[in-house]
Formats: sequence, C-alpha cells, structure tokens
Amino acid sequence: MCSDEQYSCVDGEFKLQTTGTYHVARLYLDKKYISLHLTKLRCMMYMFHVVHNQQILYLRALSDITYARSPQYPTVYVEPATSGNKSILYTQLHEELKTIM
Repeated sequence: MCSDEQYSCVDGEFKLQTTGTYHVARLYLDKKYISLHLTKLRCMMYMFHVVHNQQILYLRALSDITYARSPQYPTVYVEPATSGNKSILYTQLHEELKTIM
C-alpha cells in the first residue's frame, strides 16, 4: 500500500486486497468485507499487542465469571476468594453489576 502497488492475498474464506492509488485495503470474509485506509490499518497494527494482552487477562479471569454471577443479592458485596484474579477491581465490578441488575 505504501508503494502504490496492488496486493492480493487469499487464505480459505479470508481475502485481502489493496489498491495502490487510494491506499485502501479491503478485507473479505466469505462475501462480506470491510474497507480500511492505510492509517487505520497502521493504528490497528500498533494496537494489536495491547488487544492480545487484554485477551490473555480475560482468559485468565474466566474463572471469576462465576463470582460475578454467584451473589444472590447483587446489592451486597461478596468478597472474592483469595485465588481471585489480581487484574480485576472487584469492588468496581460489583458497582457496575448493581447498575445492570
């Protein structure tokens, strides 16, 4: 995209095509697609490691989902087990859950 040349890549149902002149990439999954400008793709590329780290933290916290669903009375804060995830602010989670329930 930077060199004003077209590029195409196909892997199963996923396809990537770029236009050289307009600096746009079109990402296909089967027949659906999105178009992105080079600047947006660069931003996404730079943020990828942040999103990946968030996914790792989320997967580590899956066991805590039962904690979020377990209280019978959502207005009363229940202290999590000592094995709880250190990346989660449980008091803040409780306040958010109270507003939803």
